[in-house]
Amino acid sequence: MIVRHAAHCNIGYAHLRLGQPAAAVPHFEESLRILGGHGDWYGESRTRLGLVRALRQLGRGRRAARECAELLGRADARDDRYIAGLARHQHGLLLRERGEVGEAREEWDCARGTGGDGRVGGAHGIA
Repeated sequence: MIVRHAAHCNIGYAHLRLGQPAAAVPHFEESLRILGGHGDWYGESRTRLGLVRALRQLGRGRRAARECAELLGRADARDDRYIAGLARHQHGLLLRERGEVGEAREEWDCARGTGGDGRVGGAHGIA
């Protein structure tokens, strides 16, 4: 199971690297399907992040934002600040692409861990 999941995830990232996000999406989706609820957070988080990146590159902002929110929620539940920061960075890119530059900067501040309010992790969520 883990080998099949990892293979699909790696193929998805290879497609991203080659500038082929449309080809990457089904591999990330299959990777998540294979994982199911097996508790491999490293594999799941890496796969979900790749899916968000591919969807964003395809201009599928609504779905990318939903997937990004799911990733951030799961990262926050595990107190995984690294993955939460990566999710916030992607969310900032989505906000910027919608023309919400101020909100994007706030999200990037949170991703860096300052949140603009002096607290590590900030107080912002993904809508």
